[in-house]
Amino acid sequence: PGAAGGPPPMGPGGSGPPPPHAAQQHMPSQQQMQHQAAPAPQQAINPAVRPRAQVQRRAYASEELSSTSGADPPQQLGAPRAPAARGGGAPMQPGPQPQPQSSRSIDPAQIPRPAALPESAAVTSEVEHLNSRDLIGRVPPGAKSPYCCQDDGNASPRYLRFTMNTLLETHDHMQEPNVPMTAILQPLAPLAPGEVPVPVVDASEHGPPRCQRCRAYMNPFVTFIDGGRTFVCNLCGSATEVPREYFCNLGPDGVRRDINERPELLRGVCEFLVPKEYMARPPRCPPLLFLIEATSFSVRSGLLANACAILGSLLTELPDHTEVGVVTFDDALHFHALPPPDVLAAGGGSDEKAKLLVCPDAEEPCVPLPCARLIMPVGLVRSALQDLLAQLPHLLAEAPGVESCLGAALSAAHEMLAPTGGRVVLLSALLPTRGVLKLKDRSRAAAASSSASESSNREKELLTPMAEWSSFAKKLVAAQVSVHGFHFAGGATHSFADLASVSHLSRSTGGATFIYPECSAAPESAPRAWATRLHSELRALLLRESGWEGVLRMRCSTGLRAVSYSGGVHRAGDVDFDLPSVDAETTLSIEFEHEAQLSHNSVAYVQAALLYTTDAGQRRLRVINGALTTTTHMSNVFRYADLEAILNALMRQAMMQATTHRLHQVREQLVDKYVGMLAVYRKHCAANSASGQLILPESLKLLPLFGLSLTKSTALRAGADIKIDERVVRIAQACRLSVAAALSFIYPLLYHMPMGDEPPPLPPPPS
Repeated sequence: PGAAGGPPPMGPGGSGPPPPHAAQQHMPSQQQMQHQAAPAPQQAINPAVRPRAQVQRRAYASEELSSTSGADPPQQLGAPRAPAARGGGAPMQPGPQPQPQSSRSIDPAQIPRPAALPESAAVTSEVEHLNSRDLIGRVPPGAKSPYCCQDDGNASPRYLRFTMNTLLETHDHMQEPNVPMTAILQPLAPLAPGEVPVPVVDASEHGPPRCQRCRAYMNPFVTFIDGGRTFVCNLCGSATEVPREYFCNLGPDGVRRDINERPELLRGVCEFLVPKEYMARPPRCPPLLFLIEATSFSVRSGLLANACAILGSLLTELPDHTEVGVVTFDDALHFHALPPPDVLAAGGGSDEKAKLLVCPDAEEPCVPLPCARLIMPVGLVRSALQDLLAQLPHLLAEAPGVESCLGAALSAAHEMLAPTGGRVVLLSALLPTRGVLKLKDRSRAAAASSSASESSNREKELLTPMAEWSSFAKKLVAAQVSVHGFHFAGGATHSFADLASVSHLSRSTGGATFIYPECSAAPESAPRAWATRLHSELRALLLRESGWEGVLRMRCSTGLRAVSYSGGVHRAGDVDFDLPSVDAETTLSIEFEHEAQLSHNSVAYVQAALLYTTDAGQRRLRVINGALTTTTHMSNVFRYADLEAILNALMRQAMMQATTHRLHQVREQLVDKYVGMLAVYRKHCAANSASGQLILPESLKLLPLFGLSLTKSTALRAGADIKIDERVVRIAQACRLSVAAALSFIYPLLYHMPMGDEPPPLPPPPS
């Protein structure tokens, strides 16, 4: 490392040249040195792709190289091979010899860094095409890299990624890799251009075939025996008789003759239309209820006017069968009843207009009309609803209330949607201080703390929801009602809204949470940049693929079991996972642990089954199948570890601990986990390396960079400039981020903004 451009020294067993104190050196000629010193042309880099380290410091330990039978050791990035000596002698090298660096220090050139984007670099869009079965036991492509994955029997990494693609056969505490054994699941992930949509199999009459022992569903990894009359489950290994209506003879190769007509036997991700036995109630399109705050602050800040204008423009893009209702609130509830559809179709008289019904009792709120009058299909009342939204800012601006009865509005929404389930879109700003579920300003006690320790304890309490709101969240989950929250800062006088309690409803029901800290009671003529972001995020929420009344269950091979979930509500005493709302951005993490020894050099399987209702009101079952290889070598665990999935799993663990530990303890635990992983790798895979040599697994070479960036994110970093409500929302958002979105959350993209009059066009930011 002392010589610029030269390869770093290798420890014993490495793949590089011998150390400088060896008896003979392989000396390159002067022409070869000039050829090596010439800088290689820099390739174009796509800024939408995560940074990759361009370094010349890779050191492979002897234990890691020995695990690849008959394979050449990997070469260093950018380091040419040493020229072979001719005639048994070593060529002479002119000039001074590079001096070895002290073994007690680390050369800064060995530290991994993200590749810089040249100013003149063109944006490349090369798409990598691959098959999903080829990824079994291998590291999938980067979540933000352009690739097209064809499903040929194993789930695409867009749906399912593993932190470890190769598992140890046993759980040995003496050789525990300290890498979380976690699956990152995005069940409704959007597809890339060129990828085939998920097939739908009609099993509404008899239901999908299942294993009679572990109840796993039919998938491409099962084995048919006895002429096709029996199949062997790939998860538990038991044999199950094939149903009569599903039977088909086997060909000479032992494969069913109708396999090309069975998508569930060819695709790693498949959907089934299920019979009535899979339904708790008749499926239907879930209603959509908007709760809009109409307090004096909402009127002055433009929140009410902008929200009504945005919703009115988005009604034209909603499907006609979507049922929509609007409720506003300040210190009382305002219900808005539209004329019946038959009256609107007949052109009704002047007295048949939208009615405003006020419920002043916020302690015991009630719904004044049947839900059929308050929530109607948008295809029948689109024009009337648009007129109502256009009139609301003027109608409610005459005498707005100062306080908010948000809890009463949510209780009324629960009463309206309990019979059918549905989703609530909440737009609020102030702390609810009136009516049921009212809250107190807990931030004043934290601001009055005298010591740093007391202030840290107060902050931990502010991140914890109130008990009444936690109980109310369970009621919403039981009724299959989801809440999506859009929260606006209340300015200097209303800077605390206790979003730890309010956003807990979204976290428990599978909803999304957004915050707009730049919203304030500015003059009407002031520009409101937050309105543009509100339109974009609200439109994406309403129009993306979504599901309702979801129930998730994870099954895995004998020897493994799922121990914890994150992203929804896990029912006590059961293995099911309730998801009242699931959409294309919903991402869950499932942690596994060893229950028994896995088979030697075999394949372990994981199956996720999500039962949900589509936007069109169909009850479907989406089955996602994945496979991992097993090994006895610790080096293989690190070689095929997925850094992006590990970061997502560790981020979720840290966010869950933020409500039970102090933030500085959460940051310290994260750093300890990073150090623990790298220490285990050095101990078991690079024990003979010099103490001053930086040893990092190739798959985790950017772990220190991304790991420390996570500790400095808005959700975890220390600082009085971060308001508690903003920290709460960032924690809630991190708990549902996909692998690709989490990378931008941890390590944001930076763009060079030239100072010229006409800046060049920038690539669009990742979604």
